[in-house]
Amino acid sequence: MCLNGSNLLAPFRVCVMPHLPALPAPPVPTLPKGRVCPSCNAPMRLVTVEPHPLYLNIDIHDYACDCGHNGSFVVATRIDDGP
Repeated sequence: MCLNGSNLLAPFRVCVMPHLPALPAPPVPTLPKGRVCPSCNAPMRLVTVEPHPLYLNIDIHDYACDCGHNGSFVVATRIDDGP
């Protein structure tokens, strides 16, 4: 079913297509899972979180494992403008 805009404020055509399925809901965001050690496949623990020295919306997460392997990961963060 289509409707035509008949005045100057609505010079458009709107079509409703009831035969199309509804779109699925967007996925629910989840918290990032812990890191796994590439050497021994054990879970690594988060040691420090530091802001990136050049970028405001980037953090550096440092992880360590009991086997001695260390790793740093660059993680994007969200900047809220406030209410």
